[in-house]
Amino acid sequence: PYIWLARITEGREFRVALVGDQVRENFPSNLVDKLFAEFLSAEHAQDMTARYLKVVEDRMAEYSEGPVLRGGSVSYYGRRLLLPLAGEDGEAAYAIGVFQKDEVGYVNDKSTGPTYLAADVQYCSVDLL
Repeated sequence: PYIWLARITEGREFRVALVGDQVRENFPSNLVDKLFAEFLSAEHAQDMTARYLKVVEDRMAEYSEGPVLRGGSVSYYGRRLLLPLAGEDGEAAYAIGVFQKDEVGYVNDKSTGPTYLAADVQYCSVDLL
């Protein structure tokens, strides 16, 4: 599976802490230690941050499905699960995500990275992992 871990910052942004090899292959540079706004468009970073805040601050699991754009075209269809993860102090500090893709018309344009359009998003309350 595609897997990543993002840590919430004091400024309520998210910094990538860990990226699996399959995720890393989809971007032009290493994402570790980068804020979402450093590798996503401003609009996409804002949307992702809002969704991750809901997962971490409200302790919600998010399941979403939708198309993924590469170079402006639908490249594949994705399913994503985000879960809150506790830090060393026991408080919510991370969002851990896994992703599964179903290829549609695969486009491998790594110049900007993929844009995930979450068409169907569902939340449910969970305890921290």
